[in-house]
Amino acid sequence: MEPLPSWYVAALQQAWAEDRDIRYGIVHRIVSPVMDFPELFQQITRLPWRQWRVGDRRIVEIGSTLPHRMTDTPAIAHRIGHIWIGAECALRRVWGTPPSASTLWLARVAHWDLYRTQVGGLIDVNDHVLQQIVANHPDRCQMSRAEQWVLRHRWDPQKWYPFHEGTGAMRRAPFWGMWTLVPNQAAVMADMDARWAYQAPARLITAVIARTVSAALIQSTSPPMTSLLFRSIHRLTPRHYFLRNLIATVWKRYRQGIRWEEALMWISQEFHYYPWDHCVPNFLIVVIALLYAQQDFDQALKIVQYAGWDVATNALLTGVFLALQTSIDPDESWTPLLSSAIHSMVVRLRS
Repeated sequence: MEPLPSWYVAALQQAWAEDRDIRYGIVHRIVSPVMDFPELFQQITRLPWRQWRVGDRRIVEIGSTLPHRMTDTPAIAHRIGHIWIGAECALRRVWGTPPSASTLWLARVAHWDLYRTQVGGLIDVNDHVLQQIVANHPDRCQMSRAEQWVLRHRWDPQKWYPFHEGTGAMRRAPFWGMWTLVPNQAAVMADMDARWAYQAPARLITAVIARTVSAALIQSTSPPMTSLLFRSIHRLTPRHYFLRNLIATVWKRYRQGIRWEEALMWISQEFHYYPWDHCVPNFLIVVIALLYAQQDFDQALKIVQYAGWDVATNALLTGVFLALQTSIDPDESWTPLLSSAIHSMVVRLRS
């Protein structure tokens, strides 16, 4: 069998990244390598939108062959740097100053810098590679005791109970949104990151977060982050999926004038048993913080702290989303610590 023309493969990859159902096009012979490029391009634009969902192996396999798309746009590079500042600011608001003056919470909690140095240049980012990155660099990761136990004992992390801790894939989800500026490709990479330790709902949430960050970065003006989050949820989940229903309930109660304290009480009642898939209530807390605080950074983090649960993850994500739509003034005493990491990220994104 002769190999497919490289231009044909590239066209299909681009179509997939833009959310077209290329499998449908191939099966029904709408697209073919025998077409000339103008005809192929015309047919690709007529392909139906694909219904992506967590666990779809075909999409994961296609996504693993896609190169990351970087940017040479200074405005986007600046906003990426601002995301790092927003995340670190949020962690310092809820945890205070790190023990060492030369330490950043972000580097040890989210492992963004570790992934930047280890994942750069890899196209096939599979779950085994990601697991080994964290397992081989424990000194560069600050994890919960549950996470440390899982890594040290090398057993199936899905059996961990009651908290079902993985390795912070939800905290790293914004990284994939910054890494590739193709929203659905970012979702696939975040899903692969979470696949080895998380169950489907948590993997879906990491995909939603990554897709939202990527979608926000490529827009000339950032809409409210709740709107982008809701769009990602609707794009990545089937109709009547339980996460849609939960988000709809949060939104309805907000529109009815329910106070944020009562909204958090509802989460406590719904998830009183602290489920193994606790990424779900954590994600709802972030949504509530964004809805009720709007662009008030301090108020959003007040809500996050009041809620409890995984305060570090929720604060980090809230800081990322707010940094994408509002200006955050950090304490200048620690911002030089971020400069090299941000500079390296920007250089990587422009390369």
